[in-house]
Amino acid sequence: MNKNFLTILLPLFLGIQILYSQSSSAALKTAALMEKRGNLENAVAIYEGLLNNEPKNLQAYQKLKNVYKKLENYPKMVLLIKEHIKLFPNDLQSHLELGEAKYLNKNIKGAEKIWNDLESKFGNTPNTYRILMYMYSRLSLQEEMEAVVYRGREKLNNHTLLSLDLANYYKARRVFDKAMDEFIRYLIANLRQKKMITDRILHMSDEEEARAVIEKKILENVAKNESALRVLAASFYFKTGNYTKAFNQHYTLGFTTKEDMIRWLGFADNLRREGQYELAVKAYELLLSPELISNNTKIIGQALLGLGLTFEDKIIPSQDKSPLVQYFPDNIFFENHFYDDQNLSFSSLETAFQFYDSLLVKMPVSSFSASAHFRLGEIQYRITMDFDGASRSYEAALRSKPKKTLENDIRLRIGDLYLAKGDTTAALAYFEHERSRGTTFLSRLIQANLLAGRPDTAMVLIKSALGTIRPEAASFNDLLELRDLIQQHYLSGSSEDRMAFELFFSSEFLIRQKKLSESAEALYYLREQYPNASILSQAILREALIRKTLNQIPEALLLAEKLTQTQHGDIGWVLYGEILEKSKNEPKKALDYYYRVLEEFPASLLCEPVRFHVRKLNEKLKS
Repeated sequence: MNKNFLTILLPLFLGIQILYSQSSSAALKTAALMEKRGNLENAVAIYEGLLNNEPKNLQAYQKLKNVYKKLENYPKMVLLIKEHIKLFPNDLQSHLELGEAKYLNKNIKGAEKIWNDLESKFGNTPNTYRILMYMYSRLSLQEEMEAVVYRGREKLNNHTLLSLDLANYYKARRVFDKAMDEFIRYLIANLRQKKMITDRILHMSDEEEARAVIEKKILENVAKNESALRVLAASFYFKTGNYTKAFNQHYTLGFTTKEDMIRWLGFADNLRREGQYELAVKAYELLLSPELISNNTKIIGQALLGLGLTFEDKIIPSQDKSPLVQYFPDNIFFENHFYDDQNLSFSSLETAFQFYDSLLVKMPVSSFSASAHFRLGEIQYRITMDFDGASRSYEAALRSKPKKTLENDIRLRIGDLYLAKGDTTAALAYFEHERSRGTTFLSRLIQANLLAGRPDTAMVLIKSALGTIRPEAASFNDLLELRDLIQQHYLSGSSEDRMAFELFFSSEFLIRQKKLSESAEALYYLREQYPNASILSQAILREALIRKTLNQIPEALLLAEKLTQTQHGDIGWVLYGEILEKSKNEPKKALDYYYRVLEEFPASLLCEPVRFHVRKLNEKLKS
């Protein structure tokens, strides 16, 4: 008996001792520490003592109320809240919590009366319905929650009251149809929040079973706000991979305003990024069609750039970025400026550029950035090979006041265009004039001399460049390789070697003009006329790679086999295997030739990349 009596009084004595020995803030900290340690009875004693001394201490009130709830001591919780309401009669939240405490104490009718009285007394503000809604939600009283929201909408004449709150509630509980009703209700009334609502609906569409509901609800409500709902539908279709349906939604909305044009441009750009190239091209073409043309040259330019980039993106994946056999890989004097894909039609791109050319005359300089003009020029130069059009784009880029690095890139391309057009006289004069701009321009001058049939002058310039360029410079090794090539096959060669060398670089000049067939024929002629020339193996390799690019596979294989009979036998067998693997789709046969290289040419520089490739190819064949 005495022991039980002490157990009851001990927390009270402890609470009184703490109160008299500490300030209220210190006592609150002590009580909080006791809570954290699970010593709730002592914490209650301190909070009760504090409230006895300071009835309006809100911190102590909140803490004590929460501990009562945690202990499920609902009778005391009810009494505590009642005392608080006496002190703060207009505290809406406390009235609400009193009802909740009574509900938890199984006094359902008492709770309902309090909530009804609360709604009657304070039901002229949205906040009342919000806290009632969340209270019903917390108690899992969904019907009551819905009913109070509907009453609030009617009383306040606000049909979107708490629509976003309800939508989030239903979404979290996977009640997709009701969530969509509320999201759409909120969206129509709050168009500035369309991105946020779209994001939440698209997140909901991650659930497979939600998709049919989302689509049905959007289409059912389109008439309520066509522009907002069709854009939402398009976003939903795009997210779920129904790109044609997304296209149709945007198309239905039309192109009547500047905002429509911006919307359509954004959609076309997204199609391109998603790899939907055919639809992207169609979207850009529609934006550039004459009947839709606006005075906004910036949008027109961006659409044209997007169209060009779409073709570029479509081509780039088809390029063999890392073939085992390349001709002087990464050497600037032998780089390929053009894309090799011959199977794409660029008629729509060419038509669009014709329109762009007509705009350049009246387009203000500030309407389109230098980098955008440059990118368009690159597309004309590298894809459509419209050298005159590219020249106009590069000139427009210069007029747009580019930064120094970009200006140098533009000026370099202007000189490249002379070579692409076959005009070595103009190219030599241009690069001589621009050589003071740096090493890259000097390198182009060297190349122009070689392509113009002036290897002696090129050699003089190379020696001059090597005397001024630091060894760590990017072009240093390229210059050394070119110097050795000229020295071996021209300066130190016989008269036959010299003539073969000049013919070899005439074929390089044809490559620089994207005249691959003519270049291959020139190399064939070189082989026939100068079978003992020192540059013969280089000519065989170069011709084999060109024939492979032209998809002349039998000829390419024969040339690769011929190469195996020269000092570059390792390159010949690797190329033979690579043609079998990638052009004839015979990877198993290709492996035989790769293995042959590893066995017969163990010191070859190709062994390491071939060994790595063989490992990857075997893994692919096993999978």
